[in-house]
Amino acid sequence: MLFRSAYRDLIQQTKDQYQALVDAGYTFTFFDSETDPYDGNPFNAMRDLRNNKRMAVYGTYDGYGTEGITGAEIENNPLLEDTGLRWKDQNGVKHMVTANDLFRAVHDAFGHGLEGAGFRSRGEENAWQAHARLFTGPAIGALTSETRGQNKIGRAHV
Repeated sequence: MLFRSAYRDLIQQTKDQYQALVDAGYTFTFFDSETDPYDGNPFNAMRDLRNNKRMAVYGTYDGYGTEGITGAEIENNPLLEDTGLRWKDQNGVKHMVTANDLFRAVHDAFGHGLEGAGFRSRGEENAWQAHARLFTGPAIGALTSETRGQNKIGRAHV
């Protein structure tokens, strides 16, 4: 259960960091494989974040693994839980924000955005170093697992 408590801690601290972003005037939306406003360039997302205080995040609803999200995965993966938030996609349709979506947004804002870190191996490591300073306790282990795991398997990050 150490795994679950670390992820619960990560999710709670991510929610707190998200609230700090919202309180500072930042907004978030989704994009999917058909509606990428950044033309596949994550640096365009960082420009949008810095210049306009907004960012579109690639939605878990559109891409998660090879089979999509199954009921068993929702039950066994805390990052697939519903945060209670809803963001609009690029067509104005609201979608559930999973903890994974929220983590992606917050990590990109604080990890990549703070230091201007890129999205390849070295940039991901730099983003981890920047973002890890904003976490305490067991959440740091879950943060490490998520950021390094996504980097190793090449998942879309923005």
